[in-house]
Amino acid sequence: MKLTAVVPYLIYAFLPSALAGDRILQSSSLNNCQKDSDFEASLFNIVVSANNGSVTANVAAVVSVEGKAVFDVALRIYGYEYLRMTIDPCTSNLQGLCPMKPGKIDMEFSFEIGDKLDAVPGIAYTIPDLDATIRAIVNLTDTNQTVACVEADFSNGKTVDLVGVKWATAVIAGLGLGSAGIISAMGHSDAAAHLAANALSLFGYFQAQAFLGLSGVDMPPIVQGWTQNFQWSMGIVHLGWMQTLCTWYQRSTGGTASRLLDTVSSVSVQVSKRSVDLVHGSVKRGLGALAKRANIKLENGSYLVYGIQRVAFKARIETTNLFLTGLIVYCAFVLFTVLGVAAFRYGTEIAAKNNWTKRDRFVEFRRDWKTTLKGILFRLCLIGFPQIAVLCLWEFVQADSPALIVLAVVFFFGTLFTLFWASFKVIRIAKQSILTHQNPAHVLFSNPAIINKWGFLYVQYRASAYYFIIPFIAYVFLKAAVGLLDLDEDDSNRRESLRFGEKAIEGGMGNAPYRPPSPPSGDNHELSVLPSAGTRPAISPSVPMFPADPSIRPRTPVTPHSQPGNDFPPTSPFANHQNMHEFRLQNNNSPWQRGAGYDH
Repeated sequence: MKLTAVVPYLIYAFLPSALAGDRILQSSSLNNCQKDSDFEASLFNIVVSANNGSVTANVAAVVSVEGKAVFDVALRIYGYEYLRMTIDPCTSNLQGLCPMKPGKIDMEFSFEIGDKLDAVPGIAYTIPDLDATIRAIVNLTDTNQTVACVEADFSNGKTVDLVGVKWATAVIAGLGLGSAGIISAMGHSDAAAHLAANALSLFGYFQAQAFLGLSGVDMPPIVQGWTQNFQWSMGIVHLGWMQTLCTWYQRSTGGTASRLLDTVSSVSVQVSKRSVDLVHGSVKRGLGALAKRANIKLENGSYLVYGIQRVAFKARIETTNLFLTGLIVYCAFVLFTVLGVAAFRYGTEIAAKNNWTKRDRFVEFRRDWKTTLKGILFRLCLIGFPQIAVLCLWEFVQADSPALIVLAVVFFFGTLFTLFWASFKVIRIAKQSILTHQNPAHVLFSNPAIINKWGFLYVQYRASAYYFIIPFIAYVFLKAAVGLLDLDEDDSNRRESLRFGEKAIEGGMGNAPYRPPSPPSGDNHELSVLPSAGTRPAISPSVPMFPADPSIRPRTPVTPHSQPGNDFPPTSPFANHQNMHEFRLQNNNSPWQRGAGYDH
């Protein structure tokens, strides 16, 4: 078969699914965006299809209000409000919502929305890890009262969290470390030490990406997905048999295993973010915040995961199995490395005795292979220290079982002691070199045995900074300890959108007198929630559900426009234009907006 005949099939195989016409938006959790919401969902699965203009949902919720209601819905994609519509459950034939009755509802429904999604740009269906949110304000038609505010983060099913990226980065890092070992076995100690230092730097970069994903800071969905590609460097790898083993070990040693992944089919799990002001609150609480972090169960029955728990959930690992999973992966890596070095040593010995290779080939490695192996083990301690520090400190707080705490103590302090002992050994050798040769580099860089065993600690620095490995170890430890400042279970401000949602509702009070917000204190993201007396009036259709700046005074209500998005941002050049679409095409001078599908 000719190559030209195969190419079309290969191109078709690697085309994204968007080209096949799969234009869908889906969500698996519904979150409250106001306090005392009268509509709370413990299970929420919804699929919006732009191909046939339909919505399919499976909802289990608790309703605390009675009467007919309408849903004011707004869709925001990357900060821009593209869609604004009102859904009447009675006209849409939504059983159980017309009228709404107090109690628990469990229903599956679907309805048509027509061409409402035509205003949504093509970027929403193609870019991975979409940052899209739909917010719905529930208003009673009889009393004109807002009884609930809910929102859902939507995805198009595409992500940058790919198995291929994980394997590619792991192979690149492995080739660097393996090449350093082979060059060292060939007798080029200095070159091998420098290559190993560069490989360690690359591995450290991967771990730094993983560190970011493990933290509880506010991250866009695409950043969460990208950092998930590097969690293998922290030993967070999902294997079915390993999870079974970890669960058995924890239960047999007096622990209680988490079953969050088993409840996904019946309970929603919110993969949440947190704002910076909550971190400051954790710092002020100090050691009081270092409490055991079980999976947070919200009042509506759903769960909230963030930080390390979020990474474990996305990797399909129970939070109670996370520490032991990382420990097993690290020990397996060390074991296979030792077996590989031993096999290579005896393989070269057999090859030399049988004249398969020259007798002087790898002669230094065969003679001093134990010293080389010790140096490799020290390197593995340095590589695994960020992983050991994070997981062990996490286990100290988590306390999954007494046996796991003992393992955390042994591995953490054992690794820390090994690295500090090796560091002081290097400092001692350098001081002896200074006394005898007035130069620390003379002994540190001229003795092959010292380079093979201790070179990984200092070759990446200049000779006069041989001691810098100690500040580096302290830095890694402090960075790992930041995870201990995670939020505790008493988290009344779990979602940043909660404050923004309440501010939007309070801003749309119609004829109610305006009450200026309290001046910000410290963090300009901290918003005061204004109390509302009596009933909560319905939000005005002219007020954006996603305000550009919630700290400013709400705008004067204006007549809503027929085209979506005219009131967000407030200074939109397309507002009040008779033919907004043509005006946008003629005046859209931004190549980024055109390339992103903004004008489609």
